[in-house]
Formats: sequence, C-alpha cells, structure tokens
Amino acid sequence: MTKSKVIFLVFIFIVPVFIVSCSRGKKEKSSVKINIDLQEFDKVIEIYPDLSELLSKQSTSGDEIQNLLLEYDVKVPITKVLYYYDAITEIKDAIIKGSTKEKKRVRKKYGEDAFMMVEENLEYLIGE
Repeated sequence: MTKSKVIFLVFIFIVPVFIVSCSRGKKEKSSVKINIDLQEFDKVIEIYPDLSELLSKQSTSGDEIQNLLLEYDVKVPITKVLYYYDAITEIKDAIIKGSTKEKKRVRKKYGEDAFMMVEENLEYLIGE
C-alpha cells in the first residue's frame, strides 16, 4: 500500500467515527433534565428556611430532619427532600446572580415550573 492510500483510508474510516463519537457526547450532556414532582417540590419550598437553618449546623442527624418533616406534615422521603433542597438552592443562587446563561441552564435542568416556583417565592426563601 502506498502512503497516499493509507492517508485516504484514515480520512474515510477513522475521522468520521471520531467526529460522530465527539458530537454524541456533547448532545448527551446538554440534554440532561431532572424530573421534579411539583407538589413535593412545593412542600420543600414551604420548609426551606427551617431546613436551611437545620442543615447549616455542624452535625445534623437524619432524625432531626425527619422531625422537621413530621412537624410540617411533609410526606416526602428524606433523600428527595435533600435533593429538592439542593435544586431550590441552585435555582435561587442562579436567580440572585442574575446571569442569563446560569438562569437558562437551571431552567433547562429543573424545568420551567420549578424555576417559576422558586422565583415566585424568592423573598420567602432568602428570608426577607
């Protein structure tokens, strides 16, 4: 085989495979969307200030979180509560920063409804 045939074969077979594999990775990363149960999310918004205060302590136990959930009659598993807490915090921080790019990212990640719920309750969430 001559050198030119080898180069030709490389361009025909290897380069397209490389380009396709790179573009697939980008599409998967950008299309990540988190499903949120809006009723559960709303319950976590209600307890957010107290939960935030509780989690700011050095050592918070699961029992303390469970007691808070019982006090507010929130029937959402602790793992989901903590996940929603992180989501609310991320959305809230994006709104406060005011970066259009960041707002767009969290709006796409968590959905328009979750974003609007946090935006509507922003004063309550930051404690004003």
